[in-house]
Amino acid sequence: VMLDQGKQYDGHFSHPTQLTGSYLAANASLDQIVADEIAKSVQLPKKMLNLGVRSERDGANTSYRAANQANPNEVSSEGLFNSLFRSVALPVEELDAITAQKRSILDYVSKQLEDFGQRVGSEDKHKINAHLTSIRELELLMGVRGVSCSSPMLSTAPLVPSRMDAMFKMMSTAIRCDITRVITMEMYDNGGGNGNTFPWINVHQDYHDIAHLGVTQDKQDIDRWLFYIVGDFLIDLDSNIESNGSVLDNSAVLIGNDMETGDGHS
Repeated sequence: VMLDQGKQYDGHFSHPTQLTGSYLAANASLDQIVADEIAKSVQLPKKMLNLGVRSERDGANTSYRAANQANPNEVSSEGLFNSLFRSVALPVEELDAITAQKRSILDYVSKQLEDFGQRVGSEDKHKINAHLTSIRELELLMGVRGVSCSSPMLSTAPLVPSRMDAMFKMMSTAIRCDITRVITMEMYDNGGGNGNTFPWINVHQDYHDIAHLGVTQDKQDIDRWLFYIVGDFLIDLDSNIESNGSVLDNSAVLIGNDMETGDGHS
């Protein structure tokens, strides 16, 4: 992070530098750069996702498509659900039936090629092996896009815990189904003026006021709750197996925070 003119003790100013590395977001952010690079070789339904829960722009952005051009966050779980899953034309049951049918066809073709390969020369065997490799890759793809890629069941409750849970479930689904490969999530913004409380963990004082008190039990309880959510997300990724390990094995996860404590803003 590049510090600028006495801002090293003001955490608010560090927020937009987390992914840009530049004060006042003078360039594209890391997530945008990675998404642009992936898009050169892989076409995905969503190039990248920028999400938030309590990030209604009281503070600064973290994601930028170019200098001073912020990527807005989708903060509606219903809006994200519609964007990711409503566009699928067929019901889940029909998609699963098609998947099973295609897998049966692949099994049949694979067996025919293997039998035929026993009766041809070495050059033709090489070509057949190449076809079999392609079929196995298709089988893996069919596995990834099977039942595990059904749209998640979500609560429509407006409370923050429900919204947070819904967002992270959709993030996990979007990653393991290869809808996108780059996601940013701002759980809370850096401004502090949104009137946030946490009654579900018995914290009723305003989050901003709590932060300015430094290290307190309430602040630790809030931080612990936030990290439990992230932990559940990682467990979900780790429990879904791909051809060469879990989804988590094949992912990079970066967790950031704009300041250590609110009393010193450092």
